[in-house]
Amino acid sequence: MIQWQGNTIEFNKNLGLLKSIDLSSNNLTVRIPYELTDLHELLALNLSNNALAGEIPHKIGEMKNLLTLDLSRNNLSGGLPSSMSQLNFINYIDMSHNNLLGRIPPGQLQTFDPSRYADNVGLCGLPVLEKCGGDDEIQKYHLWRVKMMIMRKEQMKFGDGFILVAPLVLVPDFGLCVMFYLGTAVRDMLFFTL
Repeated sequence: MIQWQGNTIEFNKNLGLLKSIDLSSNNLTVRIPYELTDLHELLALNLSNNALAGEIPHKIGEMKNLLTLDLSRNNLSGGLPSSMSQLNFINYIDMSHNNLLGRIPPGQLQTFDPSRYADNVGLCGLPVLEKCGGDDEIQKYHLWRVKMMIMRKEQMKFGDGFILVAPLVLVPDFGLCVMFYLGTAVRDMLFFTL
C-alpha cells in the first residue's frame, strides 16, 4: 500500500511481478520488513547504506530466485539465517559493515570473496579466516564418517562373500540361515563400534 498526494493505492496483485528493489542510501531505519521475503520472484534486492537494524528475516532463503543481495553498511545484527543456504542462484552478495555474527551458512554463500563479509567481527567459517568454535571437532567427525563409509564398503566386498561361504565350509551341519544372520549381526556390530 502506498500513500501519495492524499491517495492510497494497493498493489497486492502486481507485487508478484516485481523483479528488483533498490532502496540503497535512503536513510531507512528500524528493520527489514519480514513481508519482503514473500516476494519470491525478486531477482535483486539492494538495501545497502541505510540504518537498518535488527536481524535479517529468517525466511530470506525462500527468495530462491535472488541473484543479487546487498545488505551492506547497515546496523544489522544476529546471525545469517540458515535458510540463506537455499540461495543457490545468487551471484553477488554483500553483507559487509554490519554487526553480524555466527557461522556463515554452507553452500553458495561460502564461495564469495571474504571482503563481502568484512567488518562483521562475529562472523566465522568459510570464506572468512575466523574459525568457528567446534570447527576442529566437525572436521574430525566428517573425516571419521568418510573413513567408516570406506571401511563399510570394503567390508561388504569381503564380508558378505565370507559370511555366505564360511558357514558351509566351517560348520556344515549348522544351518546356513542362522550363520548368515549371526555373521551379519557381528559385521554390523563391528562397523558401529569402530
